[in-house]
This record gives sequence, C-alpha cells and structure tokens, in this order.
Amino acid sequence: MVEENNQENPQRIFRILAQAVQDFSFENTGFGKAIQTNGQSPEISVSVNLRTAALPDVNDIYTASIIIKAFSKINEENLFILDVTYGGIFEIKGFDAAIHDQILNIQAPNLLFPFLRQIVAQAAANGNYPPLYLDPVDFASLYFQRQQEKN
Repeated sequence: MVEENNQENPQRIFRILAQAVQDFSFENTGFGKAIQTNGQSPEISVSVNLRTAALPDVNDIYTASIIIKAFSKINEENLFILDVTYGGIFEIKGFDAAIHDQILNIQAPNLLFPFLRQIVAQAAANGNYPPLYLDPVDFASLYFQRQQEKN
C-alpha cells in the first residue's frame, strides 16, 4: 500500500521486500510405519508462533517470521516432526504507532501464511504422508488477545 505524499497525509508505505524459509527441519522418524497404520488416523499437533522485530541500524525495515511446529504420531510413536520458520522483510513507514504495530503483527503474517502453508503441505507429502494442510490462522485475534494479556 503506497499513498500520495502531501502535507496532510505524509507518505505511508507497507510493502514486502523479501520472503524466504529461514529454518526448516523434517524428521521422518516413522518412515515405513505410515503404511502399517491399519486404517488408523494419526494424531497431529500443530503450534503457530509469530516473531517480529525491527532490523537494527535500518529505519522503517522490519521482520516478521511465522514458526510452525507439527508432530504426527500413531499409538504414541512419532511419524514425523516438522519445524519450519518462514519470514519476510517489510518496509513500514508513515503510520501511527498503533496501526504500525497491527500491520506488522496482522497484515505481514497474513501475506506470508499462504506460502508457508504450501511448504508444510509439500513437506509432509515428500515424507510419504498425506499433505498437511494447515487451517487458516486468525492473526488479528491472536494480536488482540496478546494486547489484552498485556493490560
């Protein structure tokens, strides 16, 4: 989002400069067990975290990283463990502090999540499991919940 620069409305910028996998681990500890499940569905546990920061010594440039940890097991035996961090570098300028914080913690991860979701699905499929399609994440609710917890 880029708006015109004038006296009443200074230039406001929100754009993504880069995005990439920052860290990736897929441990296929149950390789071979997946075909011996006797029709049993695996238990899957997923956690989602967000980390944001300003880049040091650079004005108006920030990082947002989504961290996914997923575990799949059958009968208490791990099938796979997936740990991936996907991040972006954003330029955010000209917004008041509250809006700036919301852009970094809501809009930025919303832009990154579809790419991360595809990486997670493909990783599980490449490990000889059905693709793991993550449910959408409501980053707005998570943000406002954290804000309430701070108060």
